[in-house]
Amino acid sequence: MRGRRIERARARAGPRGPVILIAALLAGAAAAQPARDDAEAQSAGDDNRVVVTGDPDRWRTIRDMVAGISVETNDQIARFPDPVCPASFGFPEAFNAFVADRVRAVAGEAGIAVAPAGCRPNLLVIAAGEGRDLLAALHRRRPTYFAGLVLPEIRRLSRAAGPVRSWQVVEMRGQDGRTMENVSFVRGPDGRMMYIGAARQLSTDVASRLELPTRQDIVLSVVMFDLDAIEGLTLAHVADHAAMRALARTEPGAETPSGRTIVTLFRDVRAGFAPAEALTPFDRSYLRAVYATNNGVSGRRQRASIAGAVTRSLTDGGRERPRLARPARRSRLNKAARRGPSGSW
Repeated sequence: MRGRRIERARARAGPRGPVILIAALLAGAAAAQPARDDAEAQSAGDDNRVVVTGDPDRWRTIRDMVAGISVETNDQIARFPDPVCPASFGFPEAFNAFVADRVRAVAGEAGIAVAPAGCRPNLLVIAAGEGRDLLAALHRRRPTYFAGLVLPEIRRLSRAAGPVRSWQVVEMRGQDGRTMENVSFVRGPDGRMMYIGAARQLSTDVASRLELPTRQDIVLSVVMFDLDAIEGLTLAHVADHAAMRALARTEPGAETPSGRTIVTLFRDVRAGFAPAEALTPFDRSYLRAVYATNNGVSGRRQRASIAGAVTRSLTDGGRERPRLARPARRSRLNKAARRGPSGSW
């Protein structure tokens, strides 16, 4: 299955049928609360200083790339606190397995905990013939998959003309992992209890000028591709792009250089540039850094720590983990794909 190209892959099932079966398969996926630049050459927590031993221009390029692709939630960079469980839908069964296994491999290489087989999916890669219709149907039937997204955000997702839609359900928790509590009464200045209606409260023991009492945890991550838009790409293209969009909250920054990251895959293709064929060294280092650095600080400090870790990893003498095998590029996904999904919806 490696490196098969996608020519005209369309799912025969209409939006209604697939949604019902997806919902059955994913009924256990968690729902939670809200998901929602100049980086300094400083960091906090475990990385209080960034030491650049190479070309300072390289540091600036990496700093700008980190800032360009990172999407913050409540002024912090979110990540999965629990083992990830990838699942793929919309391709034939064998190709769904390839995509899910590839995302698992990317996560494992980055040092991210991966759940065992048979786990409850919390990272979904979906290929749809009509992404806009499927998104609308999912929102009607499984609104918890969009928990925390306000209506304008959901409308932007639906109206997006791009080939891929990505969103996360993110929950704010205490730095120690404690969850927010529902409260209706608080003690007023005079010591008496006051009714405040429905509210949420987070208790914390953190008292630091450098660290925040909160962190942002990804509970569910979804990447949805339009089948027409991935024509001509390999399954490795699709899986690696999905991994970078789902394991961390990323998007192709306007100033991000072409070909340096799989995040800019579709922008590069549209612009006629040669895209990255798989995860780049920057991508691998970025994911490792997101999960290795302190996530209990501000987004600015997180970005600086991540940029420092990426710079050290890419500099001579930096530690690199083994790379994923480069996929073959010749075989095509055409006849099998035209038969539609097999046992996946």
